[in-house]
Amino acid sequence: MLDTHSEMAVTPETHFGANYVRKRDRFGAGGEPTARRALLDEFCRSAGFREMAIDESSFRARAESDPKDPWLPLRIAMQDFGRLRKSSIVGEKTPSHAVQITALSNAFPDARFLILRRDPRAVVASWHRTTWSKRTSTQVSEKWRRYSHAMRRACRSLPGRFLEVRYEELVLDPAAELKAICAFLGTAFDPSMLFYYERDASSPEEGADNELTFEPPNPSRIDAWRAETPARELRRIEAICGHEMVVCGYARETSVRERLAMSITVLPVLWRKRVRRTLREWRSEKLRSVS
Repeated sequence: MLDTHSEMAVTPETHFGANYVRKRDRFGAGGEPTARRALLDEFCRSAGFREMAIDESSFRARAESDPKDPWLPLRIAMQDFGRLRKSSIVGEKTPSHAVQITALSNAFPDARFLILRRDPRAVVASWHRTTWSKRTSTQVSEKWRRYSHAMRRACRSLPGRFLEVRYEELVLDPAAELKAICAFLGTAFDPSMLFYYERDASSPEEGADNELTFEPPNPSRIDAWRAETPARELRRIEAICGHEMVVCGYARETSVRERLAMSITVLPVLWRKRVRRTLREWRSEKLRSVS
């Protein structure tokens, strides 16, 4: 929708932020030149970079101009993409960047963040319809819980830079939601956004997995997960996402007893993963503070 606005351009999923943060000890002011070059090579080989269709040689020349700025490649890529599309506002939409918002907010001090929140039961059903994802409902549910929690935490720490949009409300009344988004971004509402599905079908993101994305909003899809989600999977999703769902305004439909029985099976494994991830992050932060 936003990409259809005359003043906006939204890049494909670059995954740059996720890759940089995961490997950030090798980059930045203390990183080795070969490591920084490896990150740039990886970025230029990525599907997201190719889909942006910007000039690689020009991009590389400027992206390597300040080796102490690890975010410069992403900043330059978005600038080039905006110029190519003749757009004054450029957006980036990699979902996993939800857990790197603090770093991105520092790299882009003027950036604003849009959160598109959706019922996790619908998210799991949507992932299951794709041909590229092999994730289980447990993995998708944990990802939704983690991303949602990270976004709420970032909202508290960066007041005024976030706008939350609910998927369900966007589908039911897209005009109202898009007007609010445009006001938040400081630009005028463009009615063409309501007809995004009439755009050129040559988009690289077109395909069977994204077919519904390029159709008119369909309110009947909001609760389609009810017919697509087996009872056992519903208990699993709500056992993992239950607390976060309630905080975000989504009512649980399973009983406490059902969720407790499922929790005994799935939560111990997830808790161990959460502890290991927290320890890794703590060790990395401690090493960086020492160096």
